[in-house]
Amino acid sequence: MAKYIDKDKIAAEIEKMVKRLEDAFDNPSFASYEANLIAKGGYRKLKDILSLLDTFETKEVDLEKEFYDFLDTLIGKDNGHLSEDELFRIAEYFYELGLNTQKGE
Repeated sequence: MAKYIDKDKIAAEIEKMVKRLEDAFDNPSFASYEANLIAKGGYRKLKDILSLLDTFETKEVDLEKEFYDFLDTLIGKDNGHLSEDELFRIAEYFYELGLNTQKGE
C-alpha cells in the first residue's frame, strides 16, 4: 500500500532545522571551528533538500467534487438508491483515481 507524506510539513520541519542553525551561527559561543564547519555543511545540505522538495509536483484532488461528478455520470441527477454493482463501480472509480494521483496523472 502506498503511503503519502505532506510536502509542506516536511518543508516546515526542514525550515525549523535551518533556522536553528542560523541562530547558532549568530551565537558568540558557537566559536569552535570544527562545529562551525559541520553546522555549515548541514545547513547547505538542508537548503539543497528544500530546493529538491520544490521540484516535486503535488496534485490536490477535491474528493467531494469528484464523488458527486462521478455520481452524476453514474445515475444522473437523481441520487436515488444505488445497486451493489453501482456501489462497486464507485469504489473502483475512486481506487483508480487514487492510483492515477499517485502516478501524478
